[in-house]
Amino acid sequence: MLTGKTAIIFDACMGFYSEEYFREMLVLERKRSERSKKPFLFVTIEINPEYKIHRDIRFSRRMQKFIMNATREIDIKGWLERHRTMGLIYNEYNPDFTETILTKIRTAIEDSFGPELSKGMALSWSLFPEEEADDHADDSVADPRLYPRPSKRIDANKFSRCAKRCIDIAGSLVGIILLSPVLVFTAIAVKLSSKGPVFFTQKRVGQGGRLFTFIKFRSMRVSQDCSAHKEFIKQFIQN
Repeated sequence: MLTGKTAIIFDACMGFYSEEYFREMLVLERKRSERSKKPFLFVTIEINPEYKIHRDIRFSRRMQKFIMNATREIDIKGWLERHRTMGLIYNEYNPDFTETILTKIRTAIEDSFGPELSKGMALSWSLFPEEEADDHADDSVADPRLYPRPSKRIDANKFSRCAKRCIDIAGSLVGIILLSPVLVFTAIAVKLSSKGPVFFTQKRVGQGGRLFTFIKFRSMRVSQDCSAHKEFIKQFIQN
């Protein structure tokens, strides 16, 4: 058996990817979808915590039957939370068939686990990429399962992160003070050269999928059509 953080490890009983590896596959699928613009369906099935499924061999057999009835060979199956939440990734599929797939999953759950156990299993789903948010979207954090935070090992070193943050802020303040004459001159030049605001603001995506406001001196006319630039950047990212 392969070992290591990125090794392919199947759950011996369920035939699922392990929790850690499945989460890595989910992030990789999100990145692939962002580049190719080919959507995928992400389905989660929460199991009633009262079910001691890791001790019930009958549940394991029902799980294997469910996998065969509800998924294809190319679909990614695994534990989002071991013995509590199943995760299914349907890639390379047509979004028009979403309801058909969900109906197939619900039918497979009832056929595999029976009406009693099926009542304790909650089905939820999401489609990625999601529809583009409007211009008034707030600075909410994206789904943490698709945009996971840095590892615990990195987060544990709080002193280094704090020190780096302090250096960044101090360096920025010193730079602003030293360059203030140039910045003031640039602001005046922008204001006198064309009508409109001095600064240009735009929503950007930062670490962890968090939105932030990007600010710079305006270098284009206010009435300028930026659709050509957006199309160029879109093609650049896809290629």
